[in-house]
Amino acid sequence: MSLLGHILGCLGLLPQSSIEPYNDY
Repeated sequence: MSLLGHILGCLGLLPQSSIEPYNDY
């Protein structure tokens, strides 16, 4: 799921603060 969070973060769909937890996900 880390890839999903990373991709979403790069696309800017998620706030920067949410990118970190998603990376751990």
